[in-house]
Formats: sequence, structure tokens, C-alpha cells
Amino acid sequence: MLTKKLAWFVLISLFTFDAVLSYWAVVYRGAHEANPAIKTIVETYPWLYFVTIPGLVLIMFPIYKGLTLFVNKFFRNIKKEIIEKVVSTSLALYWILGNSSINILFLVGYRQPAHVWFLTTTLAIIPSIFYALFLLNKLNSNSQPKMLQK
Repeated sequence: MLTKKLAWFVLISLFTFDAVLSYWAVVYRGAHEANPAIKTIVETYPWLYFVTIPGLVLIMFPIYKGLTLFVNKFFRNIKKEIIEKVVSTSLALYWILGNSSINILFLVGYRQPAHVWFLTTTLAIIPSIFYALFLLNKLNSNSQPKMLQK
């Protein structure tokens, strides 16, 4: 589990890596953006990839806060700060698997069709949730008094 600051540093670094690599790929390698929400705009004006960096922070922060509140309802025995660490680490794991992995593959020479991006962004949710649930369940059982444990 990463600290909150380290997890956010990793996330912002990944956002930056993805924006720089996507810019390079579109401008110099003739690649196409897989995300339909930004495809037309960034392929016309590739410099807008750099606007996605703070944009992603503004999108991810409420997701982080919402997930933290949601998880806190089910794991009340765990301190909120620990839950925040688990959630932020899970988001970093999700981003690595769901988005940056496609860019890393492109960087080493493997172009993926757009539908692979949809698959990875969807499927990356599974290991991220398993990681969080495994860790939260482990932390939850460790936080209970010994007499209550079976």
C-alpha cells in the first residue's frame, strides 16, 4: 500500500506519461486516440493532451473521495486515513493496468486496436477491486479485538 502522497504522485506521473506519449504518437507516429471522448479534439489539436493532465486530476479527485466514503461505510473499523491509502493505491493500480499499459505497449512497438483500450480500461477494474478488498478485509480482521475473531 502506497502513501496517499506517493499514490497521487504516481497517478499524476502516469497522467503526464500518457499525455506526452499520446502527443508524440499522434504527432510523430500517425497513431490515433482510442478514447472516443477526446479523440476528435486531440487528434485535431494534439497540444490539448497536456490539458488532460490537470483535467484527469479534477476528475479523479472526486472519484477518490467518493470511493473513500463508499468504502468507509463498509469498513468502519478501519481508520479513514488507511482507507484513503488503499483507495488511492487502487486507483494507481487501475490506471497502470487500464491505460498506461496500452501506451507502454505502443512505446515498445505493439500497436493495439481501439477496442483493446476499452477492454483494458474495463478489465483493470477487477484486479484493482480485488486488491482493495483483499487488503481491506485483512486490515478489518486485524483491527477487531481478539475475542471477536473466530
